[in-house]
Amino acid sequence: MLRRVRERGNLAYRARTVRFRRTGLLVNVGHELISDSIYDFGQPSYTNSISLPSMDFVLMSCPYCGRAVDSSDPKKYVCQSCGKFIYTDRKDVTAFIRPGELEDRFKEVFAAMDDKNEKKAMDIAEDLIETTESNDYDCFFVRGFVYEMIGEDGKAIADWRKGLEMLSNNVNLDAYVCLMSKAICDMILYKEREYIEFNVLAHIDKLTDDIDACTGMSTKALVYYTVYCDCMDKVNGMDGEGEEAYLKDIIPLLFRRVIAYHRNLWCLSRIIDEYLAYIGYNPETYEEDDEVAHVYDLIRIDLNKHISQMTDEDRIRIFDRWDDKSLKENTEPLLDSMIGAKKSLLDLIRKKDESETVSIDDVVAAYVDKCLLIESPDEPPTPAEEQPSEEKTE
Repeated sequence: MLRRVRERGNLAYRARTVRFRRTGLLVNVGHELISDSIYDFGQPSYTNSISLPSMDFVLMSCPYCGRAVDSSDPKKYVCQSCGKFIYTDRKDVTAFIRPGELEDRFKEVFAAMDDKNEKKAMDIAEDLIETTESNDYDCFFVRGFVYEMIGEDGKAIADWRKGLEMLSNNVNLDAYVCLMSKAICDMILYKEREYIEFNVLAHIDKLTDDIDACTGMSTKALVYYTVYCDCMDKVNGMDGEGEEAYLKDIIPLLFRRVIAYHRNLWCLSRIIDEYLAYIGYNPETYEEDDEVAHVYDLIRIDLNKHISQMTDEDRIRIFDRWDDKSLKENTEPLLDSMIGAKKSLLDLIRKKDESETVSIDDVVAAYVDKCLLIESPDEPPTPAEEQPSEEKTE
């Protein structure tokens, strides 16, 4: 039987929400700190302007190395350890542009795309690659952007891989992450409009695997989060119900990958809190609404229970232990077993005979323990065991 968790700590947030008029989607428009021990979501209101919480990109530490950042520049954070720039406007596709002779040509490409003149944009991008001495790597990122925007995802990946291979250093890698993520979000809608089947998760995984291979950087969490934010922003400004509904189906898939690959679990707790407010999750009615959201809430609660007792040294140790490859092998299968597969662990628990006590709380606790290296912090995490394929539900 599923068992609700009543303990919510000493502080909670009351989320003020608004509802999308056509879709009924609840969106958080602010948090008010309260001293009670439960969530109170109140009544939906149509009077507040919609502001998606995930658009406020606030860093707690560097997403690339986990160390402290300098936030004195309003346009970007600067990591005090690895030196990387992390841009606050995740939709800015021009942050990579360096002053020089190519600056205006790059801006012409983006202006042409804004004007829906894809042919002009591609002609300029092609000319840049053919005529630029030593094939400037920015040219490949720009042509890849155009390819992605017109649905040529395979060619986009090839160009981006070439650009990544040519990067002289990784200090400005985040500018390209923003560029590529924005293009992916727009291509998701392009594929939908053209009725083209597209596996966006496989596409992002291929891109982030290439980033890792070329730079040694694990970026799955940040790329998924940036695409997720871009999609949330798209939903906020849409008029067409079809595309809006399609993105509403995509957003939960992207968010699950954000959880699976996030290495700063202190930050992840806040992100989960924002997402739950966004979807209008209520812990008192989760069985009627969304049991997957309830799993996320349990993860958040269990994370908070542990991280409140951990030090910054613990945070860095945990961050350094994990990378995209080890998370894929160890924690992603555990998360998918709870909420992802057709015959998920959540289904198996739900269908157990009541005489057999199986608690989703205990399953979530095991997952969080694995993420926080509570089992054995000095040893590499062990792969998750797969569920027997022959197990049946009655």
